Amino acid sequence: MVTPAHDPANDPAARHGGRDCPGCATPLPQAARFCMTCGTPVGTPKRTPMGLRFVTVAFCDISGSTQLATRLSPEVWHGVLDRYFARMRAAIESCGGRVEKFIGDAVVGVFGADRPADDDALRAVRAALDGLARSDAEAVAEDGHGIRLTVRFGVASGQVVLADRDSSFAIGAVMNRAARLQSAAPVGGALIDVRTWLLVRDQVRCDQVPPVTAKGFDTALQAWTVASGAQEPLPAAPFVNQRDLLGRVRAELAVRLRTAGRSVITVDGEVGSGKTALLRRLEGSTELDQALVLPVDCDRDDREQGLWRLLQLDRDLAALQRGGAAPAAGTARPGPAASTAEVRWRIGQRLAALSRERAVVLLVDNAQWAPDALWEVVDGTVPAAGPTGSGGSVVFVLAGREVPGGVRGTDGVAPAFTVRPLSTEHSRRLLGLLRAGPGRAERSVPDLELHFVGADADADALVDRAGGNPLFLEQLAALAADGIDDLVAPSASAALGARIEALSPASRRVLACLGAWGTSVGSAALAATCGLEPGELGDALAELTALGLAPRQQRRSAGGGRRYECHSAAQVAYAQSSLADRASVHAAVARHLQRRAADTPSALDPAAVHAERSHACLRELRPGSAEELAAAELAAGCLVAAARCAVGRSDVRQAVELVARARRLGSAEPALTLEIASIESYALAACGRTDEALRLIDAMKAEVPAAANPAAAFQLLANELALRPAGPEALASAREPAERAGDLRSEARLLLLAGLDSIGSGDYPRAERLLLRAHDGVRRTGPGLGTAEIHANLSLCLAYGDRPVDDALRRCRGLGEDTADAPVLHALVGCSEALLRQSAGDGAGARGLLDRAAEVFAGVGHPAGLAGLHRFRSAVAEYAGELSEAAAELREAAEVYLGLGADATAARCRAAAWVLERSAEPASGTGSAPAAPELPAPAFGWDAELLECQVRALSGDRDVAREQLRRALDVIGAVRGAGARLLPLAGCLRLARRSGAEEREREAEAALDAAAAARGAVRPAV
Repeated sequence: MVTPAHDPANDPAARHGGRDCPGCATPLPQAARFCMTCGTPVGTPKRTPMGLRFVTVAFCDISGSTQLATRLSPEVWHGVLDRYFARMRAAIESCGGRVEKFIGDAVVGVFGADRPADDDALRAVRAALDGLARSDAEAVAEDGHGIRLTVRFGVASGQVVLADRDSSFAIGAVMNRAARLQSAAPVGGALIDVRTWLLVRDQVRCDQVPPVTAKGFDTALQAWTVASGAQEPLPAAPFVNQRDLLGRVRAELAVRLRTAGRSVITVDGEVGSGKTALLRRLEGSTELDQALVLPVDCDRDDREQGLWRLLQLDRDLAALQRGGAAPAAGTARPGPAASTAEVRWRIGQRLAALSRERAVVLLVDNAQWAPDALWEVVDGTVPAAGPTGSGGSVVFVLAGREVPGGVRGTDGVAPAFTVRPLSTEHSRRLLGLLRAGPGRAERSVPDLELHFVGADADADALVDRAGGNPLFLEQLAALAADGIDDLVAPSASAALGARIEALSPASRRVLACLGAWGTSVGSAALAATCGLEPGELGDALAELTALGLAPRQQRRSAGGGRRYECHSAAQVAYAQSSLADRASVHAAVARHLQRRAADTPSALDPAAVHAERSHACLRELRPGSAEELAAAELAAGCLVAAARCAVGRSDVRQAVELVARARRLGSAEPALTLEIASIESYALAACGRTDEALRLIDAMKAEVPAAANPAAAFQLLANELALRPAGPEALASAREPAERAGDLRSEARLLLLAGLDSIGSGDYPRAERLLLRAHDGVRRTGPGLGTAEIHANLSLCLAYGDRPVDDALRRCRGLGEDTADAPVLHALVGCSEALLRQSAGDGAGARGLLDRAAEVFAGVGHPAGLAGLHRFRSAVAEYAGELSEAAAELREAAEVYLGLGADATAARCRAAAWVLERSAEPASGTGSAPAAPELPAPAFGWDAELLECQVRALSGDRDVAREQLRRALDVIGAVRGAGARLLPLAGCLRLARRSGAEEREREAEAALDAAAAARGAVRPAV
């Protein structure tokens, strides 16, 4: 069995600072010295780095634990605590925190000790909410005592000293503050301190409570409860001290808009510095009045769903090409979908086309989250000029934290701007605006004027401590409102509390569903996945609107209906949901996307993500239950379907990753095991990892009975036959397993294998009939294993068969329409169409198709396609009598094949080039001609046998040449397919003339005329 590549994105140990056991691969916490499953030593864990660190602490305790411990026997109480500790540890570690200690019945988690991040406080609050949800969801009633634990959390942020030890490693007043807030928290609730509030108030609903009198603290602690819901969107920040920067970016943009080609402008800055505000003002600037402007807002999930983001950009650009019109319903083609590389290439083509009409500007916000596929678009997909030679201007403005420095424009220059800290003067001006109060400034901290001391010395201290960051200055001003560092007056969030408390369960369900989606959602999709009747959904949205919590409508919508953004209220409502509710909504989203995949295959990728999240929730909540097994089955089904779709669009590397994720679900079902192996072995072979694919096939044959999944077992057999050709006998033996599978995909794959066998034996009409039936099957079932081969070889049969040229051209164009959404496959079909056009006398049209195919293969980076293209170029040139050009193209093909490791194919291309060049020369008999090339071991196929005859005819004397020409004409005469005979007969005619074999010359001439007449084709030049 092949071990899949490790995927850190799906590894809890990698995400949360742990590691895997080297013996059994069990995920272990960072502090583990020995494996908890097999006892293998795992070495000394890396200790927390010492020093000062800003962290967020989550402190949890059981409410009424003393009474419970008194009432229960020690054994029962021990079991209760064990289950409670496990749930709270899971809540902390699943959000990226680290358990700092267990003390009594308290659990302390620290966020930011190992890997500091700007969302440590948010993750700590979400861990607290998750812990509360776990406590509510899992009553400790299994032992018959009827115990339901209730817990409380306190969350505080501040500096600690980190010590070099495994537990109790954080020291500082913030630890005590979290403990005091926990003791004052309501039962089943959580309290946060002022610093945490400042860091999460725009994403978590916070309600102020009376100050907490805490032992050990001189003043009462300001505190807020956290609950489901969210703050109202904060007003726009004052645009202070950035007008000069905006002016410089506008001036640079104006220059770039007048420059043909691809330009990149970067805007870098830390959190809260004003990058997004600058982009929004840039979007409305007069410099862009005559340009097409497309905002692209990246989010955290884009790295996991890179193709999804790329497809959204592709759809938005397509809408711009149509003048803003939304895609028509029901326009999805039944053929294969585009791969990631193809979508990236197509985006470049759309940008080039749009830029020939008007300059195009893409404003990319949060560029630090952009997926690799989008960076590749920015970094080189867009051509400097369109096909007509007219220069188009495409400008990428990238705003984010730590924008990669290697991004460049076509001129090698990427102007970089940094959002600089505020000057002292402008910091004081911003502070004045913050103190102005509501109604007197663009943005204010409520009640700041009532409490702020206001002395110049105090203002200077705030300005110095803020370091010129406007967000930090606002936070510090709020802290200083009561004259001390860690206290603050109430904010506008207190006014929001009453509206949130009034939410009905249906409204909470809508928000949680939107949070589970994690992206903008159409109204139909929201209705289909929130589990509410249409009337209930309408009432819920009306209630949310009345309370000011309605999800905002998306700024731009590619569809026709309303779309809602996933805002902070939705995210927090989701975070507050129980594990069971999260599992339910993720499963609903996954099934909805599965249904959409019938028309939009790319929906399978996010469907798999949501199905995996549903399974993860149930695995935590009810491990081993029927619900968890059903969720695993749903996730595996989505992953396998997505992998099959990835294979169909030629994204074979992604297919390998997807089936690896399916395998990690741990299902031992033989049917699923065979299904995964059939896709993985196919994808591995397509990646050039043939030996791995064969080892996997052999392992499956030995370990899993074919009866467990006849369809997958046949696909494995088909993969093996493609990698280990065994002749007609093996193909005949494959018919019974295909019939036993009894599905259209197996039937289509068997027809493909039979068609390839017919092509090798030279029976093109039969191969065409078989492949037409296979093509009809994949049109009905969707893309999968063998889809690309069916389309490419069917178009080849049309070029080489007996159909009249006009009829073959018409059918080949129809095949091109089927593959219009898959540029590589479309280009391969276009190569066969080019050969047909040449045989019809349209040499210019043939070369135009080949030029377009070259653009696709080069743009997508498809070396196998480029190698095949050179061979088609050679055939077209030979047809036109340009033998030197034909030979040169074959040598180019040989070089590409060598790079792919296809040495035998490269040797045959070099031999065919030698034959073309030698056949164009007069026979010299001087012995000065180049030596005959060495041919590789005999290969299956009439064309290999013909090449061997031609090489021998040119290598020997006249008698040898005559004999080999006779054999060559016999080989050609056995071929069924007038189109396939044309060029070989022209080659034999040239050889016969060169060697003076008049009888063979007459035979070849007559056969060539007959083949051209049968096809209705122009005779090749000789």
